[in-house]
Amino acid sequence: MAFDGSKTARKGVEMLARSPLFAGTECHVLIVGAETAEHRSELEWALSTLREAGHQAEGAIRAGEGGRGSTSL
Repeated sequence: MAFDGSKTARKGVEMLARSPLFAGTECHVLIVGAETAEHRSELEWALSTLREAGHQAEGAIRAGEGGRGSTSL
């Protein structure tokens, strides 16, 4: 899942975490941008939300121009 920390992206993570369709699935969360404390905090929130719901979750921050609202990877 491309994740930018926005309210909409957070809602998407929460919906994925609760959905029985994705129960027990492996999830990958990607933030595109600079390695900053803010991005690290956003990624940790997404990963902990998914893990607490029983998902195997991995994440990464990759350099690039993502920005809020961008889904271009």
